Amino acid sequence: MGIESFFSSFTRNFNIINQFYDTNYDIILDAEYIFLDFNSIIYTIIAKLTNELIDKNTLSFDDINKLIFKNINEYLINLFKRFNLSKLKTIYICLDGTPSFSKMLEQKKRGYISDFIDNILNKYNVENNSNILNWNKSNIKPGTIFMNQLNKFLLDFKYENIKIIVSTSDKSGEAEMKIVDYINTFKELKNKIYFFSPDSDVILLSLISSNSDYINVIKHDKNIISIIDTKLLKSTIYNYCKIRIDIDLDLQKLINDIVFIFTIFGNDFLPKCESINVRYDILLLIDIYLINLNKLGYILNETNIINECLYNFFELLSKHERRLIFRNVFNNLYNNFNKINQLNFLADLNKFKHLSLKKNTNYLSGNIFGKPFYNFYNNILLFIDPLKLNIKYLDFYIIHKNQLFTILHEALQTEYPINQLIIIDLKKINIEDIEYQTINRVKYISQLPRHQTVLVNLNNRDKEEYLINNKLDKYTQIFNPINNFYLKTIKMKDIDKDYFYYYYFHNNKEKIIIEEYLKGLKWVYQYYYLRKDIDEFWYYPYNKVPLFETIITFYSPQCITTNFISNKLNINPIEQLLYVTPINYNNLNNLTNLIDDKHLDKIILFIQNNKDLYYDLNTIYNNNQYNNLFDCSHAMFISKCDYKLLDNIIDINLFIEKCRIYF
Repeated sequence: MGIESFFSSFTRNFNIINQFYDTNYDIILDAEYIFLDFNSIIYTIIAKLTNELIDKNTLSFDDINKLIFKNINEYLINLFKRFNLSKLKTIYICLDGTPSFSKMLEQKKRGYISDFIDNILNKYNVENNSNILNWNKSNIKPGTIFMNQLNKFLLDFKYENIKIIVSTSDKSGEAEMKIVDYINTFKELKNKIYFFSPDSDVILLSLISSNSDYINVIKHDKNIISIIDTKLLKSTIYNYCKIRIDIDLDLQKLINDIVFIFTIFGNDFLPKCESINVRYDILLLIDIYLINLNKLGYILNETNIINECLYNFFELLSKHERRLIFRNVFNNLYNNFNKINQLNFLADLNKFKHLSLKKNTNYLSGNIFGKPFYNFYNNILLFIDPLKLNIKYLDFYIIHKNQLFTILHEALQTEYPINQLIIIDLKKINIEDIEYQTINRVKYISQLPRHQTVLVNLNNRDKEEYLINNKLDKYTQIFNPINNFYLKTIKMKDIDKDYFYYYYFHNNKEKIIIEEYLKGLKWVYQYYYLRKDIDEFWYYPYNKVPLFETIITFYSPQCITTNFISNKLNINPIEQLLYVTPINYNNLNNLTNLIDDKHLDKIILFIQNNKDLYYDLNTIYNNNQYNNLFDCSHAMFISKCDYKLLDNIIDINLFIEKCRIYF
């Protein structure tokens, strides 16, 4: 899954993407190797077939599988037609195998949330006599009947005379990591590699690969094929940095550091930081990093993280934390805040341009949104491009605001030095005519015109699903998209650190929280960069990341210097399947199409005798006990919400031990 909205935000900031419609077969791609993160292709095909499955209510589970395989075959043939066969040597198809425990917890959350939603929508499937009841996404896991059939299908698949290698779901590891490890074994490449995956992590993994100059990342979404040339991306990032900092830069060390600091945006192993928003802060993080680099050097070396550099980076971020949290608060609680804030800022710039500056600049700090100079200094840091000012670039974030006001005032006499985060087209408006606007609180109701426009064209089931995904009407209370910490921040006009740790961490000791987060950063470093000594049992035990201010207060160098010791999970596909799959122990009939008959009786006996290893889904679903189950206040997508049912983490060692008594 990776980072929410990272692909679109990253490509917007670095304009290096090549796009074309998937119906265009005139574009032929040259490649020595094609690598397919195949799980994503399965999900794409299932999404495409959903409507067909609803209509064909006489199909059996086996018939549905045959239809899926038919579509997979067509999809692969159409995909490979895009490549020059005279240069193509090998196609490498890779399926997810059993992953680390941290990844298993992420899979479990997504699976249980999906099952919760399916349970709500089931009444529409019954009404339509739909086959969606007979086929769900739990099938796309190692150890299932479907995945075993898919393994065989792919092993038997042929295309022209091209060599095809398949890493099946029986081989442990995430598909993307298995692919990266394989790519890194190449010594002498001559042509491009095409790495097919929708996961944003793949862009970052490709950047730090030893063969990054040869990798093109492909994403296929909504009839659009997008290609990112990793070599061009590295060069673009390097040039961005080079014009901002007057020191010699080592390209790969620079890239390695920047990929590492993007961990702050969150990934499958660590949540995102409270103050950082991937839509706005990619360039900010790089800029703050460059200040840090100019002072102390690179954060990473060949074998470890440099404590002093990482600590100072967090210290620099902490100075911006308060303003960034307030921005996120407004974005979360108010309609169209981003656009209206930009309009008001442009009005501020026009007003500021005609002012005579005074030594006391308190009048440039308004207290009411929609009035002059509200959030003015913070908006300068967000929306002004330092390269358009007569100012040393890195000083922009650290000089006194009065000095910055003076420099900006001079620049405004000739141009409006705004950056690309401003989405308003200045050519179509007259800045001097802009009036201040106010904002309204977000309303999670379906009667709003923008929702009605969509809902009017949907059937009953799709309407319900739309309400769920947008957390509207009764689903507002169920999915809790309103953040109480944000509400308190607005009310107090200040950040209550004590409440932050009470609300998100239930008053766990801050020192322990910081140590766990730093250990997580070290784990991610070893997992992405060293690819050895991985403790597959590690996981981050919280749903939030501590504040930067607290990180520098309780920073523990030992957490960074201490390496994780290799510790294999050694879980087999069936054991993983039983751990992550939402199983209702009061209704085990759904296992029939999921698990092979040779295991089924033993598995049913295991579940019946170990109900303490599962959750009482029957009580939740049948009694509608939904309140306070979810916290979606920080998540754009339902799948990223916190599902409080899963806060009680089932001990994986105990689970495996009990499984092996039965099979």
